Amino acid sequence: MTATTLDPAKREFLGHPVGIYVLFFTEMWERFSYYGMRAILMLYMTNFLVRGDKWAGGIYGDYTGLVYLTPLIGGFLSDRYLGLQRAILIGCLTMAAGQFCLAMHGSGGDGPAAAQSLGLFWIGLILLIVGNGFFKPNISTLVGQLYEPGDPRRDGGFTIFYMGVNMGAFLSPLVCGYFAQTPGWGWHYGFLAAGIGMLIGWVTFFFGRRFLGHRGVVAAAKDASAHEGAPPASAAERQRIGIVIVLAIAAAALFGYRGYAATGSGIEAVRSTLWPVIFFICIGMYVFLHGRCSKAEMRKVNVIFVLALFVVSFWSAFEQAGSSMTLFADRDTNNSIFGYEFPSSWYQSVNPIFIVSLAPVFASLWTWLARRNREPSTPAKMVWGIGLDALSFFWILPAAMLAAGGKVSPMWLTVLYFLQTCGELCLSPVGLSMVTKLAPARYGAMLMGVWYLANAWANKLAGVGGSYVEQIGAKTMFGGIGITLAVVAGVLLLLVPWLRRQMGGIH
Repeated sequence: MTATTLDPAKREFLGHPVGIYVLFFTEMWERFSYYGMRAILMLYMTNFLVRGDKWAGGIYGDYTGLVYLTPLIGGFLSDRYLGLQRAILIGCLTMAAGQFCLAMHGSGGDGPAAAQSLGLFWIGLILLIVGNGFFKPNISTLVGQLYEPGDPRRDGGFTIFYMGVNMGAFLSPLVCGYFAQTPGWGWHYGFLAAGIGMLIGWVTFFFGRRFLGHRGVVAAAKDASAHEGAPPASAAERQRIGIVIVLAIAAAALFGYRGYAATGSGIEAVRSTLWPVIFFICIGMYVFLHGRCSKAEMRKVNVIFVLALFVVSFWSAFEQAGSSMTLFADRDTNNSIFGYEFPSSWYQSVNPIFIVSLAPVFASLWTWLARRNREPSTPAKMVWGIGLDALSFFWILPAAMLAAGGKVSPMWLTVLYFLQTCGELCLSPVGLSMVTKLAPARYGAMLMGVWYLANAWANKLAGVGGSYVEQIGAKTMFGGIGITLAVVAGVLLLLVPWLRRQMGGIH
């Protein structure tokens, strides 16, 4: 830390702003909360609520998908009205309330009784979805604001931040999974631990804001300098947005009616409307940005949308960790080491262990290559990420075959998570960094929300996959995912030169 700098917002530690470490620990506790709950959610629904795989997989997909949809709305509200810091504080408290609602639901009686009274369960999930919308895009955008344009430390800063994500993701399944699956405790203690972690995150950010200075205090739209070059809304733009809204309402009505007619359930009717409406939200956001951005800005925005479409494949496969891989770990894997039996939810700590171990290696690798003008472009890094994800599913395929004759070794899942971690480090932190480089300043948090839409669709697909693994078999599912990822990586490789041209010299 520089002794001569009195302004906390300008202080540095180990070559980076001190603010990055505040965001590191805030994100660590938020991810502790999220991944702790995610590690036990599928098991809670199938083992405690005694619901089938298909119902549980559908709920898991809707929840984890919507968690990555609401950042689009939260980013918009932050850009226009709240500012990044205020939105993050609101998000922390809302998510803590959601975890406590789930804890109360899990303590309210035995499984069948809880399954018949799902009010607190739905409220808890909704609060978590809404709170994440306020939190997720804004803290990532704040990381980007710590570094000036062209600062070569930016990718390294995002990698440090990403280590915070995975420190929380490593600890949470061990803690929350232990409480949830250990006799004498119970599922509600797992959710309670996740809620307490979220409150610690709020305290960390609230008292560490002085190291962020003015960054994120004022909404971007209120900053006059952020409006330079932004054309006013035209009649044609308003007409296009109106058409999208009408189509979204029509789709919601149609799918909602079909869902209610098939089940007679209002909840199922609402669930049926979600994803058609999300599709039109994606189109509407693109139309909105097309009318407000210059041609040069729009070329960069196009890159964000195109790469978001490609990374859907990566995350839909990667997020099988919480659905089909969780079921494979629980039912088909010998969960013991040297005679010690451990909860199946603990497998979800393996990926974060590798992240924390390998993130400094990858950060150093990108810096070393950049100094020699040999660093791959962001789209090229993503090709490697998707390719490594494909390799992980080809690796686990023999294990799925062997599982038909008995439970398999934990080593199969360990190696799979190693390969996926290497792929993740080629794709995820550099993707977040890319958005902060390419997005117009006045729409930074909103476009971070657009980037997370890829995760929304991916998590929905992951949940759907988990709901059908019992019907089609793990072997068929894992093989199909591996082939699909390999094809997607090949197509993206062909598009890399075009994408680099659209990025306008940004690496």
